[in-house]
Amino acid sequence: MWVFDPRLILESNTVESPLQDGGGAVTLETADKTKCSNVPRTFLNEESCVLSTESSACNVGISVDATFELNENNIKTINSLTGRYVYALEGLVVTDAYGNETNHFCTPNFRSRWLKDADQACDDPTPLNNVTRTTVLSLLNQFADDSNPFMRDVIFPGDGSLGCDLNSPLGTKIQLENECWTHVHSDHLSVFDMTYWSKSLLFSLSNDRTNDYVQNIFLHLTMNSMPQQHLLNLQVFPILIPATCTPR
Repeated sequence: MWVFDPRLILESNTVESPLQDGGGAVTLETADKTKCSNVPRTFLNEESCVLSTESSACNVGISVDATFELNENNIKTINSLTGRYVYALEGLVVTDAYGNETNHFCTPNFRSRWLKDADQACDDPTPLNNVTRTTVLSLLNQFADDSNPFMRDVIFPGDGSLGCDLNSPLGTKIQLENECWTHVHSDHLSVFDMTYWSKSLLFSLSNDRTNDYVQNIFLHLTMNSMPQQHLLNLQVFPILIPATCTPR
């Protein structure tokens, strides 16, 4: 008969000899049940703070605002530096096999996303009434300062100033000058930390190529027939400085 007998494994984490990852590896392994032991840099410990090169380094309450392009190379770099599985999601549908739908692009105060095909005539443009067509084109023009070259986010006003038919099809295609715009899922190609789901996949598959498969093939994670409600609890990935500081 086996009796569960828990043990504590104590690790040295002093000002003179801090844990190189601040306990980040254990934090990840225990799904945040064990907390990060790093603390913010202060005048009391700043002389002993060191830059960590560990991919599992954790941090408490400190982040840096930074803007950079989330292209495939940068996503690979994030995965490599942090050991987290960060993906751009694609294959999300606006209507799934069970009839569940995302919010309509005419929903007040809702942000919809539109995918651009430049120098392309829509092969099958969606029939829209004149009011709805005018509204969608107006909003696409209004948000034309979006710096993303591949898609555009549009927020429908909540003041009732624009008319729009809520029965218009989701996935609408519309021509704007020499560009064809297609309504897509509002999180199409959004970037999320999918470590929890990826580790579940790694656990369920047991071959030597699994890790390479998840790291490389899933940079664009295809999630077919995934209704919107499955996205509500995704953890958005924060960019953290991997520094190690211990309290004095």
